[in-house]
Amino acid sequence: MSPPRQGHLKLAAALIGWVVLLTEAAAQVPSQWSSVAPEAVGLDHIVLDAYHDAIARGDFGPVHSFLVIRHGRLAAEHYYHDFDADTLHIVYSVTKSVTSALVGMVLDRGELDGLLLPHFPEYAPVANPDPRKDAIILADVLAMRAGFDWNEFQYPYTDARNPYRQLMASPDWLEFMLDRRMAYWPGTVFQYNSGCTILLSGLLLHVTGRQAHDLAAERLFAPLGISRWDWSLGAGGLTDTGGGLWLRPRDMAAFGQLYLQKGAWRGQQLVPASWIAESMIRRSTFADGSGYGYQWWLLPLEAGAAPGAGPDIWVAWGWGGQHIFVVPALDLVVVSTAGDYNGQYEGLVNHIQEFLAEVIQPPDGDLTGDGVTDALDLVVLAQVLAGNIGPEDPLCAWPPMGDLNGNSRLDAVDATLLRQQLIVR
Repeated sequence: MSPPRQGHLKLAAALIGWVVLLTEAAAQVPSQWSSVAPEAVGLDHIVLDAYHDAIARGDFGPVHSFLVIRHGRLAAEHYYHDFDADTLHIVYSVTKSVTSALVGMVLDRGELDGLLLPHFPEYAPVANPDPRKDAIILADVLAMRAGFDWNEFQYPYTDARNPYRQLMASPDWLEFMLDRRMAYWPGTVFQYNSGCTILLSGLLLHVTGRQAHDLAAERLFAPLGISRWDWSLGAGGLTDTGGGLWLRPRDMAAFGQLYLQKGAWRGQQLVPASWIAESMIRRSTFADGSGYGYQWWLLPLEAGAAPGAGPDIWVAWGWGGQHIFVVPALDLVVVSTAGDYNGQYEGLVNHIQEFLAEVIQPPDGDLTGDGVTDALDLVVLAQVLAGNIGPEDPLCAWPPMGDLNGNSRLDAVDATLLRQQLIVR
């Protein structure tokens, strides 16, 4: 969230008034992205420029867009190869993360433990009957642990032997999936399976009587201000929730910001906060430290960190270099689109941890360690000077970053400098 700006001229107000003003301002979300100098939100413009230059040179392959949002403000926005801010871009499997949001909007948590097959009585009896198929629950489908006989990466998507390509060519997508043979007990093995997300499209239709794209248009896109989008339909008009969504990069960022804000947008709770938390629990963890939740990928924020030992980057990840990186620990969203459909380059996803480590600047005066220098830091500093807060208090980040005059202690001069800094901002 961005710190309050208008109230900074009212420093004569009581400190408690600052806290109230801060809380109210933090709840406001601009109807459109407002741009800001990188340093104003604690980002290093030299690092941003260096990555922009590297992208323009082609170091990361055919990247089409690169956006960075921090504290709800647009700090960097670049387009390449004749793409621009108004160009709709196919986002492929980023679609899966949007679909996950829709599922969370219409289902209660308890329903995830319900069986899959009873939602599709019109397909009974399914082919290849198997007690393992009877045991699939909705949570298994969301986590891509349903147990179907499926290997989406053995052959390219352009190869007729690829199961997802076969699904796309079938006259009934749901029948194709429900008739599929089983290979494992559900809940035991992760297999990346776009067909599972197609089943979620059918589930949404069964539960609500509406196609996924219609639900998204009314309950997600309209509140977010997403006015231009497209979504491919498949056999029988079923929404292609596996990878058929087209969005503009700024609108991808809005979806990422929605998740950063725990599902809240302009006073509305669009996606339950509990669903977002549930979605980011690692249901599978892999040798490289990455993980998978409910249609979201998870990367450790710190490269080399043990999985689950620290905060994660939440990644909506689409084929060819489509990404929404949501970083709650840094209050930051990064968006990229690209056209690396042959996987020939190391895209931005392979450098996101390095980028974040380089671009973040610790702001002066950030006593609370929340990444923002704001009125709350002034409150904390007043408490420190009064002797009410010390190094043992978790509210205050130590060593103190509020030592603005560099004398290795917090004093009244720091309070004066911090007030001046807030006025300038």
